Amino acid sequence: NKDFQNLKELNEISNIHIIPFTNHMDIFYSAADLVVSRSGALALSEMALLGKAMILIPFPSSAGNHQFINAQTFQKINGALLVNQSSLKSGSLEKAIFPLIHNAKKITSMEKNSKKLGQPDATRKIINI
Repeated sequence: NKDFQNLKELNEISNIHIIPFTNHMDIFYSAADLVVSRSGALALSEMALLGKAMILIPFPSSAGNHQFINAQTFQKINGALLVNQSSLKSGSLEKAIFPLIHNAKKITSMEKNSKKLGQPDATRKIINI
């Protein structure tokens, strides 16, 4: 993918790893200190269950703007930062990432907060309802 190659070439920091699409997100989530992601329900449920600190970029054309609402929910409890896609060209993602990667205390706090929204038995609960 052209975008992946361009991003990989721009990355000058050795402990930041940019990966292409994978079917093994569990491995990468478990290794990540900070996850930059869209804010679809499945991805958020996985990241919350694992207690990940997140920077969320909602897909602007999501049905009913649900990704923005999802991201807001995590931002309100300080489990994630919300970055709008429309602001990416102005460097908003970088401005969100760089202060976090040098602040382990903030990352730990975000992890604890995001885990509060995790639902370990979600499938069973849905079936019961």
